[in-house]
Amino acid sequence: MSQNVIEEIVVTSMKRNTLLKDTPASISTMESEEINLKGILSPQEIKFQVPSMSYTSIFGEPYITIRGVSGFNNAPGVSVSIDGVYQSKSTSSILGEVDLDRIEVIRGPQGTLYGRNSNGGVVNYITANPTETKEGFFKIGYASFDQVETEFAYSNSLTNTTSYRISASNTNQGKGYVKCLTNGCDDVNKSDRTSVRLKLSSQLNYAISTDLIIAKTKIDGPNNIFQFITDNRIPFAYLVDTPQIVGVPISLNPNEVYLTPNSKSIHGNDSRREYEVLALTIKYETEFGVLKSISSYQDYYNEFSMDRDATAVNLYDTFDTSTTETITQELNWSFDLESSNWILGTFYMDDETTRKTLFDLPLPIFGFPVPGQLEWDHKDIDTKSTAIFADGTFIIDDKTELSIGMRKTRDEFTSVQLNRVFLNFGQFIPVSTTCDRKLNQTFESNTSRVVLKRKLNELFNTYLSYSEGFKAGGIATYECSEPYKPEEVDATEIGVKGYLNSGKTSLNASIFNYDYTNFQVIQVIGTQTVTKNAGIATVDGLEIELNHSFNDKLNLKLAYSYLDAVYDDFINLNGLNPLAGFQQLKGNYLNHSPKNSLNLGLQFTKNLDNGSLIFQLDSIFRSKTHFTEFNDYAQESYSVFNFNLVWKNADENLSIKLYAKNLGDEKYLTGFLNSASNGGRFGNYSHPRVLGVQIISKL
Repeated sequence: MSQNVIEEIVVTSMKRNTLLKDTPASISTMESEEINLKGILSPQEIKFQVPSMSYTSIFGEPYITIRGVSGFNNAPGVSVSIDGVYQSKSTSSILGEVDLDRIEVIRGPQGTLYGRNSNGGVVNYITANPTETKEGFFKIGYASFDQVETEFAYSNSLTNTTSYRISASNTNQGKGYVKCLTNGCDDVNKSDRTSVRLKLSSQLNYAISTDLIIAKTKIDGPNNIFQFITDNRIPFAYLVDTPQIVGVPISLNPNEVYLTPNSKSIHGNDSRREYEVLALTIKYETEFGVLKSISSYQDYYNEFSMDRDATAVNLYDTFDTSTTETITQELNWSFDLESSNWILGTFYMDDETTRKTLFDLPLPIFGFPVPGQLEWDHKDIDTKSTAIFADGTFIIDDKTELSIGMRKTRDEFTSVQLNRVFLNFGQFIPVSTTCDRKLNQTFESNTSRVVLKRKLNELFNTYLSYSEGFKAGGIATYECSEPYKPEEVDATEIGVKGYLNSGKTSLNASIFNYDYTNFQVIQVIGTQTVTKNAGIATVDGLEIELNHSFNDKLNLKLAYSYLDAVYDDFINLNGLNPLAGFQQLKGNYLNHSPKNSLNLGLQFTKNLDNGSLIFQLDSIFRSKTHFTEFNDYAQESYSVFNFNLVWKNADENLSIKLYAKNLGDEKYLTGFLNSASNGGRFGNYSHPRVLGVQIISKL
């Protein structure tokens, strides 16, 4: 911060380098200094910095929600890119967060420049670039629950034309924060995460530059546990002939669970996730504009085993493995033409996934005469996606710009599926095939955006935009039902952004309206799930982001959002109350869409003789948040406080940070299983209070 003025920020979210204040869209940014100070890495921390953003995770599958629009069936509704590389799966989108330069979050449909699965918005992770001179750091830390963290980064020139940066980190949480109440059962939600990345940047000649990324992330640990939130076992047991689920102890308390000990369980409780990426970006600057190619190969492996009944009795266990190989290729050309600026591009993705899930029944339940096993074997889920897009900005006069964008996307799905039922007569024998098919389906989507921007003065802009987004259709993993269609969002937004108070205050504010149609949902009938498109919804909202510098020592950041997100026409059946029949849910609130959200951050810097102290206090408030379309279960309003205290020496090459996350030890839901197949609602709770220390030494 210089002379008490907020520094201008350059963003790349519109696939061009533009100043944040000049970009006619709702964009939140977090620079490396803020990321490191607050310990922002995962969407769980990002959501406390961004208006209208929520985050939930169940079975290790994360879902980001922005303005009421979320993901489904391991396909994101808010897309994630890491250094421009599109992440096709929700599960792989959280595995690239190390040594970051900044994070950019675009709110609102981005169907033109980003395409599929970005109808809620986009989260862009931009990693630190190599440097021509020696630079780096070493970090070590310790926190509650025996969490040991180490991170290392080193950057330098390799040749006169090539620089490199190598980054590595490991975070090991040795103690689980979910207490297992069963004798002989270890506490769960431990994790061991390791990430490495090599980034090479080369200037081949005056016009051609390249960036090569090789990275791998691995996460191990029993971190897929979910817990009873409601107890509906008696009607469930009667409905599906499972009397064993009744009478055994369960816990409805946060972060407590009864589990079958691993020694008595079929598969135990554990997980392993591995993500590898090879990406190459080539930029060619010509007199006719800039040509850019972004190529990537991604390999993702996901394996988890868990006790699905959340009791000490061995009723049913799950073992799930999936492998995904993804190739993406984007070509774009940006150029100026008279009084206009253009970006034209193509996108191709080939995403091949196999997934096999075993649902073991060690006791004769669900009406089976002997122990059994359900097998869902999705031998192939192949998605080929192609798109062409164009986006142009026209200068009308010295104060007015008009942007028009269009994109055409074609998704081709191929599914090969074999679902069977086995019974154990001394050995497992297949007795029934519930699905044996090969299915092909093609979806096409056309999306557009129109933006009118008006400069009010040199520091302030206003804009009016209409944009469209879509979330790709698909084929549900466990089911043998018809493919579900894409869901669509049409959004109108009015915004103002820029600087006030002689540059001491930055303000971004917007109001918006969404028409949200054909959203994808699970309908539960007994123990069976059916995925379908159902109904329409309306989202109206207001967002305000403010950054104010009182002086060179005191700074305030505020983010507020108001959401009125309700179903207009939606008929569904509640699996926990089937006798009520199909219900019209008009007027109910959308999931993960609290009406009021407030993020408030206060930073104070005190200069010392031997360095400086930075005090950072963040206060987060969320109003009541619903988790089912029936609005029959909700997280009541809650507040979270995070605190960071950092000492830096005079040369700023050594720092020590003391921090507290969730200082008040607030217990709130962070994940929710929106089905009723286990005799209750299930979910995950927040991480308890964490106290920690970090030491960072610059090389």
